[in-house]
This record gives sequence, structure tokens and C-alpha cells, in this order.
Amino acid sequence: MLEKIVSIKNVGRFVNYGAAGDVTFRNLTLLFTENGRGKTTLCAILRSLQSGHHEHISERETLGGSEAPSILIRIDGGTISYSDRRWSAVYKDISIFDSTFIHDNVYSGDYVEHEHKKNLYRVIIGAQGVQLARQVDSLNEKIRSANSDLRSKKETVLRLIPDGIALDEYLSWEAVSEIDILIKNKKEEIDSMRRAIENAEEIQKEGILSKLQLPSFPPDFTNIISKQLSDIEENAEAFVHKQIANHEMGSQGEAWLSRGLGYIKNDLCPFCGQSVKTNELIAAYRSHFNADYIALKEEIAQLSQHINNRIGLAALNTAQQTYSNNLALQEFWKQFLKLSLEKINFDEIQAK
Repeated sequence: MLEKIVSIKNVGRFVNYGAAGDVTFRNLTLLFTENGRGKTTLCAILRSLQSGHHEHISERETLGGSEAPSILIRIDGGTISYSDRRWSAVYKDISIFDSTFIHDNVYSGDYVEHEHKKNLYRVIIGAQGVQLARQVDSLNEKIRSANSDLRSKKETVLRLIPDGIALDEYLSWEAVSEIDILIKNKKEEIDSMRRAIENAEEIQKEGILSKLQLPSFPPDFTNIISKQLSDIEENAEAFVHKQIANHEMGSQGEAWLSRGLGYIKNDLCPFCGQSVKTNELIAAYRSHFNADYIALKEEIAQLSQHINNRIGLAALNTAQQTYSNNLALQEFWKQFLKLSLEKINFDEIQAK
């Protein structure tokens, strides 16, 4: 056990202490004195002896001392000395309960806030617990700092976002690609609208572009040219064409034969009065000039006129005039909106 402090030199207030008289420690020894007389220095010396760390002593070296600190302590019948910042031996069997112990082993928080006053202090015992508590305090401080930073940034953002937009909604917005181009286009659109408002009276007087209807075939064109007459005998047309050629009827042959066929009554020829009931040529005429065939020829004749009306020179001229008028109007309307008419080469169309 610790028996006696033999001497202390140049440590704190102990400039040159030496034991005198009976100063041997008993099972219970009480040291008491007023503040500033060296009680804490004695605890530091014993803590250095227990741990072997010289810092507890060297940091309390007497100011203005001419020699380095030195200490002699009698323990268990032997003497342990301290000099040149080292102990001759370390004595572990020492427990020290002072403010340093409280700081290292009993954690109660380093500051007091309003919330602390409403709750009991949390008390943590043990070096590891104190270390963890300090880590918690450090994390809490970081959290407080982060929350403060978030509040500051939130206030800044709220001052900048458009009115009526919630912060969560604003944060959910995603970046828009090519935003500069979109902004430029929108500015051009606004400028066009502004010009349109400023020139509203002129715009109301100006004409608008007309719908351009290019020449096209009649809607029934494909249907007519694809028609077939299934009840016309395959050789009937050959009979008719041969008869027209033999009699040199020319382009009026079919019309002449078709009208003549209508004058046959009771199967008697209107020219010679003989029966034509078994006449193959008459049968061919009847097959060739039946009602469906006549109707088809009329449709084809009308189709020719329709085609001329739809894609003829007059129709093309009408479309070209409409296009020319639109080109002239385009220059006026381009100052208010994006407008570009597709180029049409009417000379090339007419050539085809």
C-alpha cells in the first residue's frame, strides 16, 4: 500500500517538499486544506504513478524552477522514484476519484439548455460509455448544424421559387434538356403575340391562307376502271371489231351497231326481214351491247370528262393561283408566326 510521500520537488506548489515527522498514511488518512494548496497536484502525481504517464506531472512543473521535477514515494516497504520524466516503477493499485475522473468517466453533458431543465440529466458511467456519449453529442451537434443549414437554404429557396408553388413540388421538378432553346422559342412566341396585338387592326383586314387542293383523280376512278362484265362472251368483242373493220365503220362503228341492235323486233332483221334468232353475229352484238356494257361505256365517257375537270389545265391553273396568293400572304403572316410553305414546282407537274 501507499505508505509515505518522501519528497516532491518542482511540481506545482511543491517546490522542495520533504517528509518531516510521522506522515505515514494509515488505512484512512484525511488531507484537508483550503483551495490552491496542492490537493489536485497530489492527485496528478498519483495518477501519473498509476498510469506511468509523465504528462500529469510535467504539465504542472513549477514556474521559475531551476531543476526538473523529482519525486520519491514509499510503497509496500520499497521506494519508487520519478526523475527525467519517468518513474522507476508503475503502481497500478491506485484509484483516484477527482474532477478528472468525473470528466473521464461520468458524463452529464457539457452544456445546459432549456430542454435539459425539463428533464433529468443522463448519467453515464465508464470510459467506453463516456466515449460513446461524446460521439452521440458530436453527432447531435452535426445534426443541429445540418438542420440549421437546411433551414437557411430552405428560406433562400422559398424566396426564389414562383408564388403558389410548394417547396416539395419545386424539389420534384426535373431538369429540362435544351432549356435555352425552349426559352428562346417561347420568347419568340411572346414577341409574335405582342406584335399581333399591336397590329390587330391590320391583321383583321388581311386575308388568310387558302387551302390548296392539288389536282387529283376522281374518287370513282379506280372503281370504274376495275369493273368487269362477266356475261359478255369472250369472242363477242372480236366479232364486233371484225364487223366494224370489214365495213370500214371507223370510230362510229360501235355506236351505229348499238343503235341498230335496238331496232330488232321479234328476232327479225330491220333491213332484210329475215330471222336473226340463230345468227351468231347478232348474238355477239347482243352480248357486246348489253345494258351493263352500255352503262359502263357511259361511265367511262363521263369519267373522261371528270378526269379532265379534276387534273386538267384549268384545275392546275386554279391550284397555281391559290398557291401564288398564299405565297404573297406568307410574307405578311411570317412576322406573327412561324410559317413556311412547301415549294411546289407547277411547271414540272404540268410537264408530267
